[in-house]
Amino acid sequence: MNKDKELEEVIARAHKLIKPLTEEQREFVRKMEKHLPDLEKRLKERRESPDLNTLEEVEI
Repeated sequence: MNKDKELEEVIARAHKLIKPLTEEQREFVRKMEKHLPDLEKRLKERRESPDLNTLEEVEI
């Protein structure tokens, strides 16, 4: 069996294993995407902060 055919079969099997997201998972992703800009901003501030050893609780 040649490599291309083998690769096509592996890809076909992988596609069968991958399941689409449920509506609940999609909703979770949408919720998290809304928080992303704020989280990126906080991360940037944290990296620029001189004291990287402090922890704070984060509520989402």
